[in-house]
Amino acid sequence: MDWLGLITPVLLMTLLGIPHGALDGYIIKAMSKNIADLIVLFSCYVLVVVLSISSWLLYPTISILGFLAISMIHFGRSDLSAQSCAHPFLAIIARGGLWVIALPLLQWQHTEMIFAHLQTNTAVVKNALGIAIVPWILACGFYLCSQLGRGQRRMCAEWLIGLLTILLLPPLWAICVYFCGWHARRHTAKVVAYSTSRMSAIRDMRVFTGFTLIIAGVLYLLYFRQVAAEPAVITVFFVGLFAITVPHMILIDVYLPRRQEHWRIQP
Repeated sequence: MDWLGLITPVLLMTLLGIPHGALDGYIIKAMSKNIADLIVLFSCYVLVVVLSISSWLLYPTISILGFLAISMIHFGRSDLSAQSCAHPFLAIIARGGLWVIALPLLQWQHTEMIFAHLQTNTAVVKNALGIAIVPWILACGFYLCSQLGRGQRRMCAEWLIGLLTILLLPPLWAICVYFCGWHARRHTAKVVAYSTSRMSAIRDMRVFTGFTLIIAGVLYLLYFRQVAAEPAVITVFFVGLFAITVPHMILIDVYLPRRQEHWRIQP
């Protein structure tokens, strides 16, 4: 196994990236009006996790395409959350598509192996990415021209740095740099900064991260101990990431904006 190219970026994303999703536990507590509300929200969150894992086991190819689609929207919205755009939808596609369309397609020689370990139909995935790359390029061109016209050179520079990261680094390292150094770091700093109790937010983040890692370890021992290390690590990490990304996105991008009057952490 290539420890430097596989284990190291996966380990970094697990230790530095996953905790930002573990803050969902604190956010749910902060949104809850009472114990009953807390139980319902946690139960729904866990149910979505279980359904996500089940869908991947039954329909891996459909699940990976869904995972890429929601990740593009989530990454794009997160990148633009504190910035002004004339055409936000195109901006979301341009920014989020860097990591879920351009990265796997431009680095297909390496990412095909990852998709194969996840038991997906790699030909279908490649064709879907090939179709998506055309509107993504058009969206990027419109986004960059629009932002340059408005004098938003910083946003264009951020996009260009992302593209260079994809072109210069191996795929897992590229997504690791973005996921840990940009996306997760900004989300964590934002939630902690606006929390009613910084210590409570950090404590809950550590607790829920610990639960997540324990569950991943148990699943590995139960189902992947006899599997070769490389596909086992990739499967546990990406299926686990999918399972927590779906409820995380529903919470942050869909449910949270509708419950801001009950959220004691400002967005």
